[in-house]
Amino acid sequence: FMFLEKLRLYSVGDELVSKGFFMSDAEESDTRAEAFAHTTERLNALWDQALAEATEAKSFDTLCKHLEVDPSQVPDLPKPMSWRFSMMPYGREDPDAKTFGFAPVDSPGSSNTPLLDMGSTGDYIDRQDN
Repeated sequence: FMFLEKLRLYSVGDELVSKGFFMSDAEESDTRAEAFAHTTERLNALWDQALAEATEAKSFDTLCKHLEVDPSQVPDLPKPMSWRFSMMPYGREDPDAKTFGFAPVDSPGSSNTPLLDMGSTGDYIDRQDN
């Protein structure tokens, strides 16, 4: 059973990777810029071909024939925003990560952590040690 669970978790992680969930902001920007450049190049090539054929035939109708759209050839529109791991707020001081405040009497002190190292306990959520 544990093996099947590990395989399922791997498939979920692999699916998230293929959807770009773990891409950084720079990788997302580069991917979008590359897709835009590729689409622009493809459309410019189609336009040049249509214009060349219409010019050779000296017919506006030939140019209009190239404007017909085959729905199977139309790529999907890019999503205006993609959800990625780097967009999730985290950290003790991040205002987006706070839901409701706690009364000071209910909040433990920063030095009240028992049974740990004798130094500072650090701030795990902000990834700072000692």
